Amino acid sequence: MKRAKIAVLAVLVTTTAVLVLLLAATATPRYYQSNVDDATQATTTITTTALEVTMRDRNSYVGAMLSPWDFIEDDIDEMRATAEFITEPDTSEYGSTQTVEIELTDENGNRTRWQAQLNIVERAELPVIEGVRDFRVGRGTTIAFRAGVTATHSAGEATLEIDSSRVNIMALGTYEVVYIARSPAGQVARTTATVVIGYAVEEDALRLITPILQDIIDDNMTMYEQARAVHTWIYDNITYNFAGPRGTVADVAYQGMNLRRGDCVTFYSIARFMLQQLNVPFVSMQRLSGYTRTTHFWLLVDVGYGWHHFDATNFTRSPRNGFMMTTEDVDGFNPWDWAIDFYAFDPEALPDGVEIV
Repeated sequence: MKRAKIAVLAVLVTTTAVLVLLLAATATPRYYQSNVDDATQATTTITTTALEVTMRDRNSYVGAMLSPWDFIEDDIDEMRATAEFITEPDTSEYGSTQTVEIELTDENGNRTRWQAQLNIVERAELPVIEGVRDFRVGRGTTIAFRAGVTATHSAGEATLEIDSSRVNIMALGTYEVVYIARSPAGQVARTTATVVIGYAVEEDALRLITPILQDIIDDNMTMYEQARAVHTWIYDNITYNFAGPRGTVADVAYQGMNLRRGDCVTFYSIARFMLQQLNVPFVSMQRLSGYTRTTHFWLLVDVGYGWHHFDATNFTRSPRNGFMMTTEDVDGFNPWDWAIDFYAFDPEALPDGVEIV
């Protein structure tokens, strides 16, 4: 009987040892006392050293979205530790003060709890958008909607979104652009700008034409050489397209310079603006109806050798020497079988004193 009692006792001791080991293996995470006065958080004392941090109090504003790291002064690698609020801070009430408690866990699983003070000292403040303006541009103009526009917020950098999806720069009309700024807390401010797409005016066309003239024209050139340079540049740099823009001369010239393509009206309009800037005398010409299926535009110029035809249009079979064409050059010119007289015009309609060589 005495041996049986000893055997039972040995079994009880062994079972107890196993239970102790199991309890040790499934113990709750280790906590360390930090700047939290609640002693119940320090449940275990071990030799491994937990993270030590310096906390900082923070002033914030109504509606702020805060991170635990906002209250930690030290530069800690977030790959080696995590920080979580024990209770999410309440930033909804202006003038409130609260204690924020944060749990920090290092890469070894050691946890500490820390406290800091949060003061809500600013009312809800929307982001501020500055620099927004209305636009009035010619068709086809690329608009820099973001240029000069900023979005700021007292609590940090604000993001800026621009919705210009309603704007069609190729269609005449009035459009609205929406600017949207978001604060770090998600507060949103909106403002709008008006965009008027109209026919380009002379100033628009000259803004594109003037730099070209400055590049190809020399002050030492004769008027003949200047006109030749204009013809060559247009012929070599504008691509012919049967479907060209329609509008005022300034608008068509602007579209042609912007797109670098167009029909005879485009070539005519660009040439007219360039020659006008160089003070080259010119006369606008349009083919008489009934001679071909379509109409045609070109110029007469006088660069000191009498009035000559000036046509920089580079369509298929166009005259490469269209710079200074005489009456003999254009008479009966037929680039296509259906063109009876490509440069047909009424001599009686010419201005007084204009006689073509």
